[in-house]
Amino acid sequence: MLRLFQMDLSTRAPLGRLSEILGERTLEYDLGQRRKGIPEAAERLAASWEADPTVRPVIQAFTDGVNAWIGSLDPRQYPLEFKLLDYQPENWTCLELSGLAP
Repeated sequence: MLRLFQMDLSTRAPLGRLSEILGERTLEYDLGQRRKGIPEAAERLAASWEADPTVRPVIQAFTDGVNAWIGSLDPRQYPLEFKLLDYQPENWTCLELSGLAP
C-alpha cells in the first residue's frame, strides 16, 4: 500500500503538483518545475505516446491496472499517508506516466 503513496508523490513532483497536497512548504519547488517547463514537456511526451500505436496499448494497460487498483480500494484501505494528508489518490493517465520519464 505504501507504494501507492510513493507513486503519487513520484508523479506529482515533476509535474509541479506537490503543493496541492503538502501546502506552501513545496510551493517554490512546484513553481521551479513549472518554470523549467516540465509539465509541458510531460504533456508533449504523453501526446507522443498516445499517438504511437505500439506504445499506446502498453501505457493504457499500465494506467488501467493502476486505476483498477485505486478503484478497488475503500477509503479506509488507503495508505496512512493519504489519511494524514487528507486526500485520496487520483486516477492515472498517460500524463502521470510521462512525468516519471527521465
